[in-house]
Amino acid sequence: MLARIVAVSMFSSLALGLGAIDANTRSEPTLAGSWDSTYGEVQIKQQGNRVSGQYPCCGGGTFDGRVIEGFVKFHWSEPRGAGQGEGVWRIKKDGTLEGSWGLGQSNSDGGEWKLWKSASRTRQIAQ
Repeated sequence: MLARIVAVSMFSSLALGLGAIDANTRSEPTLAGSWDSTYGEVQIKQQGNRVSGQYPCCGGGTFDGRVIEGFVKFHWSEPRGAGQGEGVWRIKKDGTLEGSWGLGQSNSDGGEWKLWKSASRTRQIAQ
């Protein structure tokens, strides 16, 4: 009986340990690359959960932020355009990003901002 308890205990510890490893090794979705968007082409760079990028709209702008639980939360800046503010994109199951941008502390009072990978748009046009 004692041997059985020890074996079950060891198996449980091993299973729990593997679960912890799996939870810690989950990777962030890959967002790096060229995207088309409601405001023109967007270039995204990614390192872990940190993202940064640029876009040509409105005199040109940049953004930097983080991927957090299925969302990209970012700060944007347009030196020759609207100024600066916050934004958020939801990472959708189909691989697109959908969200909004805002002025100052708001992440939504500026408007909607949707992004899709450049290659997927080419496929949509061809169909």
